[in-house]
Formats: sequence, C-alpha cells, structure tokens
Amino acid sequence: MRKLRVLMFGWEYPPHITGGLGTACFGLTEGLAQTDLDLVFVVPKAYGDEDQHLARIIGAGEIEVKRKQYLYKYTGQTQDFVQVKEWMLPLSPNAAFYEHHRHQLLDTHDRTESEIWGHFHFEGRYGTSLYEEVENYALVAAEIARQHDFDLIHAHDWLTYEAGMMAKKISGKPLVVHVHATEFDRSGRFVNQRVFEIEKKGWKPPTEC
Repeated sequence: MRKLRVLMFGWEYPPHITGGLGTACFGLTEGLAQTDLDLVFVVPKAYGDEDQHLARIIGAGEIEVKRKQYLYKYTGQTQDFVQVKEWMLPLSPNAAFYEHHRHQLLDTHDRTESEIWGHFHFEGRYGTSLYEEVENYALVAAEIARQHDFDLIHAHDWLTYEAGMMAKKISGKPLVVHVHATEFDRSGRFVNQRVFEIEKKGWKPPTEC
C-alpha cells in the first residue's frame, strides 16, 4: 500500500522565515513526517539550503509555465495568457488592456498566436509585489498539480489559498485550508478587503469551490 501523498502550499520555510507562519509550517511538517505520508512543500522561492529530510521543497520560481502569447495586428500589442482547463487567464502587465478591449481580443482574425515557456520571478516576501506574486503563485500551482500525483492539497493562510484552489480545480483532489490568522485578527477594524475576499473564497464549503 503506497503512502498518502500531500501537496502543501506555504509562503516561507526555515531557515528563511519572517515570523510565526514559517515556524508553524515547519512544526506541522515535523509532525506530519512522523506519519506514513509523502509531503511536497511548495514555497514561492526556494534557496536550496532548506532541510529536505521532512519534505521535498519546491520553489515556484523553478517551475516552467506554458503561456499563449497573442499579437494583435490592429494595435501591435501583445497579451500573454495561461490556460487553466477551459479558462484563458490574462497575465500582467497588460491585464488592464485586456479588460478594456475584451471584445476585440476575441476576434481571432486580428491576432497571431504563439506558445512560450517561462518562469515567474518570486521574492517570496511581503513587499509591494505581494498581490501579483500571490496570483502568479496560483498559476504555477496549476502546473505543479499537472506534474505531481497526490491525494490531498493543504494550503496555509490567505497567501496560498488561491494556489490551493487552483490545484484543486486542476486535479479534483480535496483541499484543506489552514487558518493561522484571519484578516480581522491581523488588522482589527482596518480590514484589507482584498485579503478578506481571498479568505472568504478559501473558506467556502467544498461544493462551492
């Protein structure tokens, strides 16, 4: 009988941690290592010096993602997309252009299409590019879900809920979300609505995800 395989999405892992989240994830990994399972732990950026005895550590920035690139003749602009099942998701920096010209972009006679492979760059920190990294992390999660055979998905805190939901969408495997703190715990009355919306999506019952 093979071991249970768990695909876990976190945002930091020792020795590269900022605070409690990475420490808690490591403690959970230590506990799970005592059970009969295989654990793959994904972080945005892996440095190569992480202890791999408890889990296989994967950096999202190491994963190649296939994109479709459209060149539109009437503007000369390009737009990159990542395909996730039946959805074509526009990538930065031209997402606003896509929204403004949505109907024109559906005209296949005005565009040429090519496929490219590439990597996303991740700082894996909490800076000004955090929201963009959270979104790109979810796109990489889709590719990881295609490449790995696993039984369960485990996502830590709001930073990785989008990734967990994307992996669930691709694989159909069950998703467990781990709440380390809510936006209300962190911010009190000054709630970041964008973060709160991600949390609400992650907390939906399985039939609604």
